[in-house]
Amino acid sequence: MKNKILIELRAAIDVSGNKLIPLCHGDKRTQQYVDGLNEFFKYQNHFSKCDIVFVDNTLDSSDDIPTQIRECLSDDTFLYVKHKNDYGKFNKGAGDIEMWKEYSEILEGYEYFFHYEPRLILKDFSFIQSFLDNPRNYFTLSRSDQVRTGYFGVSVKDFYEFYDQINLKNMVDNSISIEDIMFEFFNDKGNFFKGNLHGHSNYSDGKLAPEDVCNAYIEKGYDFISITDHFLKMFNYPITSPELKIKNFTVIPGAELHTSKMENGELWHLLALGLNDKFKPPDQPNFLINTKSENIENLSSRLFDAGAFVSLTHPEWNGMTLKDTLNINKAHAIEIYNHSCAIECDRGSGVAVLDQILNHGKELNIIATDDTHFHTNDAFGGWVMVKSEINSEEAILEALKNGHYYSSQGPDFKNIEVQNGRLEVLCSPVEKIIVSGYGSASTYSNKTAMESAVFNLGLLPQEKWLRVTIIDNKGKKAWTNPIYDY
Repeated sequence: MKNKILIELRAAIDVSGNKLIPLCHGDKRTQQYVDGLNEFFKYQNHFSKCDIVFVDNTLDSSDDIPTQIRECLSDDTFLYVKHKNDYGKFNKGAGDIEMWKEYSEILEGYEYFFHYEPRLILKDFSFIQSFLDNPRNYFTLSRSDQVRTGYFGVSVKDFYEFYDQINLKNMVDNSISIEDIMFEFFNDKGNFFKGNLHGHSNYSDGKLAPEDVCNAYIEKGYDFISITDHFLKMFNYPITSPELKIKNFTVIPGAELHTSKMENGELWHLLALGLNDKFKPPDQPNFLINTKSENIENLSSRLFDAGAFVSLTHPEWNGMTLKDTLNINKAHAIEIYNHSCAIECDRGSGVAVLDQILNHGKELNIIATDDTHFHTNDAFGGWVMVKSEINSEEAILEALKNGHYYSSQGPDFKNIEVQNGRLEVLCSPVEKIIVSGYGSASTYSNKTAMESAVFNLGLLPQEKWLRVTIIDNKGKKAWTNPIYDY
């Protein structure tokens, strides 16, 4: 066993002695496992970077596993069988936790853990595929306040923290469901969801139909996107939000709006996520300047007041100036990276404009985006990792507005903590960790395969701002949102 992901196939084959919980047993139960395992292993070629363990807590030995079930398992499936069901006969969730604690030493060797109960027939592989493409704390809900525990993925570190604090006897005595306590724990922690906030379909100037745009991102393990077609009269002012019958993937209605002109004479571009068809379009027929269109101050205010997440787009490509940005009354963010602009004209950065804005006391968060059109290789280069309770339009939008996310081209932030004049950064292995602050202030750490660094913030101007950039060995970056009044 050597991979970073452990997939647990959890079974309770012999429940004949369980008199308190009504469960099917015998041949019928065995057949349920056979059917579920056969469906699961249809996707065996997807598990090359995973180890698989079949776990049962109702048998005395692996020799007791029915032949029909053993024949369904892959040759490299590890077996962990132990009759350890003191609590499970009274409370299923308590039994699950009891067994997890029993083989915690096995879990220790992994970064991520995926739990699946094969009596559930796997009708859709997209949930597991999304986790494999982007391992994180990943759940679905059986209702608004309860996680579905038949299948879920978690980091092993968080998983330990979850079950170590549970009193099994108390669970049994008070009939506490694992679904409820798991939701409470991981709801507090939140989950990271990967998304692209800027892209186009053939409803405006993109190549692909909206459904095909969504499918392309689903295949790459994204959790959500917004298709932000150009909000112009020539395209009938589209707010693109395809109705997909795809579980665990969210499409946030949005648009890229245009109006009046910037200081250099260029047309304004604004992203607005969470728009609906009641929003009154600006008078903008096409990509040409229209002197009769409303000014940027009014348009940005209208979008903000309509409840949209508002962002300034591709400032380097546009030639956006500080004066331009200071004319905008209300906005949440600015693009720090635009992948399409980077690969097509080497104008993908927003760093210079961003830092000027921050130096002038204006508070804006940042986003990395694709600006996908699919006419060229302009997808999957920049994204946001949003920390949210659940993957839904409302929850993602709320998290974006509150700044509960970071932006990336590849590396991951694990944690950022500012306390007592010190900044601690935890991240995936990188070569550089850079702290940028007011004016020219900065500090950095430069080492091979760094996963942490601690900085003394006494070197940076206090009560201003700072932001953190990490850079991996491929030159790919990730950025925090600015931190104020540290």
